Amino acid sequence: MSKNTITIDPRDLDSMISIMDKYHETKTMLPGINEDGERTYASIFEDRIVIETYQKHHWVRKNVYWRDGTREELFDRKWEDLTMNTTEIINLLSQQHLKNVRAKVDKPSLLLIGSHSSPFLRSVNRLAEQVGIDSHILSYLPPLLGNTRVVIDRETYAGVVPLHPEYDVDNLYNPGTSCVSEAAFELLFNTVALEGKTVTIVGRGHAVKGLAEKLLGLNATVTVAHSYTKDLYRAMNGQDVVVLATPVVPAFPLANEMVLDIGGTLPKEMVEQLPPGCQYEGRIGKLTNSILLARAAGVYHEI
Repeated sequence: MSKNTITIDPRDLDSMISIMDKYHETKTMLPGINEDGERTYASIFEDRIVIETYQKHHWVRKNVYWRDGTREELFDRKWEDLTMNTTEIINLLSQQHLKNVRAKVDKPSLLLIGSHSSPFLRSVNRLAEQVGIDSHILSYLPPLLGNTRVVIDRETYAGVVPLHPEYDVDNLYNPGTSCVSEAAFELLFNTVALEGKTVTIVGRGHAVKGLAEKLLGLNATVTVAHSYTKDLYRAMNGQDVVVLATPVVPAFPLANEMVLDIGGTLPKEMVEQLPPGCQYEGRIGKLTNSILLARAAGVYHEI
């Protein structure tokens, strides 16, 4: 289990009270999944935990678990009436992460290592300033880090350093998912009912580090294709979801439900040829950066 994962068991009142004591200041809805594979969102307060479950028969069930052991249950709406497109979902998730960062006091500083002209580092730096994180772009990694977190742009920084997991926000040198993978997973989690679905990930670089394992955890059937895959078109054709994480798209990704183009490299004419009902998203940088800052501030909770 990830150290950033919270397990909520309504049958265990003592553990529920412990969660209230520990996490009531998070001021956020924590996404998750229950034993039936249904999406959940938990809000933790000092005196109660509220869990909204998006059930498979399309009703939203709200359960309130009070500190004194009493419970409430309400079915108040159908979630099919709340459908949003991928851009709206990305905006909503990003805003929630940034809200959590703003609410955190005593945030660590953030060192952005690479070129001052790096578009990636510049965009992270601007966003960090907006949410109250003291951030700096440096062309080198200082020997003493103190109360800081580190993000390295490998496209503009050639050095290889033994970075301790505490400082390595993007898990560049340590086990764990990358921030891009977390963004991709959050979007897919909130867009596609992944259980039993077929997913092909094209690419095996840092951008999709840990993504296959997280999808397998939701009982999706996952194929990882790459430059040595003999028939890439066959690996993508007819899949429910295709995730593109390559600088060049070598074949047409004929997916049934969604094409997630992490690099935004799919030509417009290919996007227009996707089957009816197949969603396309090629801009997840906003969500990626918000997750990166939430990790840096210590307020990110993995699904």
